[in-house]
Amino acid sequence: MRVNADGSIDFLRGKQTYRFEKQNYDRHAKKRPKILHQKFLNEIETTITDPDCITVGSQLNKENFYRVVYFDDIRGTRFLTFWKIPVFYHNKNFAVIATAIEKNAPNFYAINPLENRKVPWRKTNSQI
Repeated sequence: MRVNADGSIDFLRGKQTYRFEKQNYDRHAKKRPKILHQKFLNEIETTITDPDCITVGSQLNKENFYRVVYFDDIRGTRFLTFWKIPVFYHNKNFAVIATAIEKNAPNFYAINPLENRKVPWRKTNSQI
């Protein structure tokens, strides 16, 4: 992980680099008081470096993205955190966070059935 001068964060996974910009996350965090700004780095790093599942989104309207799913069991409450990451293939960088959605839902709602056929990676002991 590397923090850039502009506040964005780069994660190197193999030969690919995931890049995230903090201002996109801040908008999401303002709506959810439990997410504090000082938790930004740890929360993103944990989700991206140790996700439960990564799916490939639809390519309708030329929209192409990866969805990173992280399962979090906080005090018996099940939270599924989704990071929808659009792919821009520019200097081999994955672009900024488009949406960050928290769901308190059964795990079978986590992944769209259409995406479930295109799962490039899933953690061996994933609960999703």
